[in-house]
Amino acid sequence: MTVFAWKPEYALGVDEMDRQHREIFVLLAKLEESLAGEGEGTNLRALAAVRQHALHHFCAEESLLEGVRYPNLVQQRVQHRRFVERLRQAEASASEDRLSLEEVHGLQSWILGHVVGLDREYLPFVTGAAGKASGEAK
Repeated sequence: MTVFAWKPEYALGVDEMDRQHREIFVLLAKLEESLAGEGEGTNLRALAAVRQHALHHFCAEESLLEGVRYPNLVQQRVQHRRFVERLRQAEASASEDRLSLEEVHGLQSWILGHVVGLDREYLPFVTGAAGKASGEAK
């Protein structure tokens, strides 16, 4: 049984982003469970689902950040591309039946750190607090 799970304290307060983050957490937890003996095909399908949801989420998140002219959007994009590359590497491992629990935990650790770290930094821009703090009219 996996201990990787979404917790309310991870929520950003941006409903759509939180929903998408939760879904990625669920899929990564299912990936960990599938690694417990379901076989190569199941792991590949689980990874493909994670990648599909992550790509959809990153596109939505980057669009949101473009809309608020987030100054660190490039950093977000770079990090998103790195995660997608890690997913592709994990898919290559799974296709050769060598996906490890360590790789899955690395993916889980990355998404958790990204959500509670880098994503939290954009909140003032999304909520409008950055403009108010700098005296700009929204």
